This record gives sequence, C-alpha cells and structure tokens, in this order.
Amino acid sequence: MALLTSRAPRPALAEHPEFPLMLARTLDRFHCTLAEVREDYWLGRAWRALAGDPALATRVARLGLGTVLVTGQRHGPASPGSRERTHWEHHVLERLAADTGRTAEVLGLGVRFAEEPVEIAEGLMYSLIAQTVAGDGRWKDLTPFAADLAPVSVPVACIAEAIVAA
Repeated sequence: MALLTSRAPRPALAEHPEFPLMLARTLDRFHCTLAEVREDYWLGRAWRALAGDPALATRVARLGLGTVLVTGQRHGPASPGSRERTHWEHHVLERLAADTGRTAEVLGLGVRFAEEPVEIAEGLMYSLIAQTVAGDGRWKDLTPFAADLAPVSVPVACIAEAIVAA
C-alpha cells in the first residue's frame, strides 16, 4: 500500500515563531500542564486528519477519549473479514502518520472495530491554544494558521453500554 500524502493544514500553528509564548499563555489561562496542552493540540490535528479523509469520513468515529472506532460504510458494522479490517486499520494509522508525523501510540489512540451499526453525533474540538490566541491582540495576523486554529468537527460514537451494579 502506498503511503498517503498529508492533507494537514500548512503551516501548522506549531511552526509559528511565537508558539512557545502561545503555549505559556495557554498554560496560564487554563491552569493545565504542558503535556495536556500538547495532547489537546495533536489530538485535534489527528481528528482533523481522520474526519477530513474522504475514504474515512463515514468509517471512523471517536469512542471515548482515546479510541478510533472503525465502522463499515455510513457507520454500519465493520466487515468481519480480517483482510478488510487490516486494510482500514492501516489506512487509519497511515493517515495519522501522514498528517501528524506521529504514530497512533504516541498520540494515545487505539483502534477498534464496530461489531454493530453505530449512532453518530457530531462533536466539535476547539483546541485550548486556539481558544487562547483567538482575539488576543498579541498575535495580529494568524490568517496563515486559520485552518489549524478552526474547530474540528468529529464524529462521535453514541454507544450505550449496560452497567450493572454489584
């Protein structure tokens, strides 16, 4: 299988010369750790990549915090065949690598397959950094980074799991 070409927004906000200052301001505003801000930023880029890939757009959904749920067409059950599952898993992993330069493991993402049709809701991810720099006069022209600062529309799997109290 040929490697995918990146569809990620360029330039990336992380390439902005004042990105470290943006990080510092974000840490101050949200009282979180640098690791949390970085994770938030890269997960946004990961989901932008997955949801923006035409082949994956109706075949992936976010499940919980760290799982990419691979479904069949229009979020039906994934194919039971191991060959097709391997194909889609590789496509997800290659898309993440092409658009983020990181592996699913480094991004904290696992891949699972839907065994039944999945109901989907649309969620929006708006990075902590984007929330911080938007409207802040310190960074006058962020137009070249607009695509990286925009909210990401993410398909979210609505799976009800039975919980039994002991």
